[in-house]
Amino acid sequence: ALPLLPEVAADVARITALWDQARSRFGASGDFLFGSWSAADMMYAPVVTRFLTYSIPLPADAAAYCTAVAAHPHMAEWHAAAQAETWVIDKFEGARQG
Repeated sequence: ALPLLPEVAADVARITALWDQARSRFGASGDFLFGSWSAADMMYAPVVTRFLTYSIPLPADAAAYCTAVAAHPHMAEWHAAAQAETWVIDKFEGARQG
């Protein structure tokens, strides 16, 4: 894996610090930022998918949080709906053509 650019590493560190703060102050009772699944977890779901897709190195607690988010039933539903999409935006499919 390529090393993260300093700007990206700083963003990852800031996000995981926010996650740590939420979990330590409010989330001790469960796997998510505020214990139970909430709008905050839904907001961070796209970030989680990018961290997982691009194999971003994460501290253990952040990695566990990402695993919990990815395993949530809402995420499975979201992923299934995305896979079922049939429309294509041609200008974004250039890498697949040819």
